[in-house]
Amino acid sequence: MASLVSGDKEAQISGDPGSKRGGWITFPFMLATLLGLSVTSFGWVMNLIVFLIEEFNIKSIAAAQISNVANGCLSMLPVVAAILADSFFGNIPVIAASSFISLFGIVLLTLIASLDYLRPRPCETGSILCTSPSKLQLGILYTALALVTTGAGGTRFTMASAGANQYEKPKEQGRFFNWYFLTLYAGAITGATAIVYIQDDASWKLGFLNRAALTTKDDLNKKEGSVNNIWRLCSVQEVEDFKAILRVFPLWLSIIFVSTPMVMQTSLIVLQALVTDRGLSPNFKVPAGSLQVIIIITACIVIIMNNWLVFPMYKKLTHKLLTPLQKVGIGQVLTILSMALSAVVEAKRLKKVENGHPMSVLWLFPPLVIVGIGEAFQFPANIELFYGEFPESLRNTATSLTSVVIGISFYLSTALIDLIQRTTTWLPNDINHGRVDNVYWLLVIGGILNFGYFLVCSWVYKYRNLKDNDHEQDPQDVTT
Repeated sequence: MASLVSGDKEAQISGDPGSKRGGWITFPFMLATLLGLSVTSFGWVMNLIVFLIEEFNIKSIAAAQISNVANGCLSMLPVVAAILADSFFGNIPVIAASSFISLFGIVLLTLIASLDYLRPRPCETGSILCTSPSKLQLGILYTALALVTTGAGGTRFTMASAGANQYEKPKEQGRFFNWYFLTLYAGAITGATAIVYIQDDASWKLGFLNRAALTTKDDLNKKEGSVNNIWRLCSVQEVEDFKAILRVFPLWLSIIFVSTPMVMQTSLIVLQALVTDRGLSPNFKVPAGSLQVIIIITACIVIIMNNWLVFPMYKKLTHKLLTPLQKVGIGQVLTILSMALSAVVEAKRLKKVENGHPMSVLWLFPPLVIVGIGEAFQFPANIELFYGEFPESLRNTATSLTSVVIGISFYLSTALIDLIQRTTTWLPNDINHGRVDNVYWLLVIGGILNFGYFLVCSWVYKYRNLKDNDHEQDPQDVTT
């Protein structure tokens, strides 16, 4: 949700009357690229824990921590790509290079899944006789993960800025962003269902044989995606930009603190799913890595409902618009409720295990639905807040800040899981002998404390750029 300074402003300064934007001609190329990249990235991200456990004989908690680190890198790298695009190379070169890197990573993952000597010998899940992966095998695996995370991280938000910069009118940019996020979620759903199903029930190498699409320099208007003068901004403007960042920083911290429990919750639910009855029919078993698609589907539905029904109805009843901070607050409350429900469900699951009957995986669905509803409020509002409060020269960076929040949350989640493992008996490798419900209750307490901090920050915060009509959206823009 950004307007590229590098292309837009430079065209205005140069006064070139022939500098026209690509417009809707670029639309199918951009969305096709995004769809390919999102299917690829979500296809391996959603099932990484299962892949590490089943193919590399890594213990469940260690696999969850590795997954958190990989996801953290995936979420942190967009801000690096945004800085490179804003200050040095422009969007299109960054997108092209990242797409090639993503392709190389997927090829290497496919080789790992295809060649036996790149993986340890297989064993039954939980067996004490499992062969650990060698240093060489782990080194190749980590190299592949580094490549795919770099490729995906370098395109996710730079593509949003590059695409929006092809349109002059804010209304057209709004339409593009609606299609952008719906396409991103569509790719995520495909990757988390079809690709994960192929990996679980057919072959890991077939599951990794999906490719990221590549946008070339001819697909988009080069004037809108390159940097002609990387040192144009004056030092006074840089100081003002830094002040804008400092003003948002306390709110940014609050969003990190609420995102960390969400990240832990999604990781723990995969481990819970592995020890539940996932059979919905004699011939179909729900892949554990696909459970997170419930969050994505719910978020898609609620985002559309918010724009078509909830927000217009709220405005009609109150004659006011929900501010970004109000939406974030609603999302935080829902997140706390989802963790409390997860704790209750886990306690019920442990009782069923004691009675010798595994719990149906369907019990894990309600907490995930609430998480999806919370994300539908929080995620767009976070981007709306950062985009609106940051100066134009940092719009690429602003749109990537939400991803940075998620990245830091993955790292904090990894550290928190390690701390809980060291100080309690709640998270053994076999969670049937642990107390994951206590972990959830701990997260609930942390979420409540963070929500109090968020309320204080919101109370004293004064919007810099928000006006009455700044965040109003035509409901028809969701699908047009």
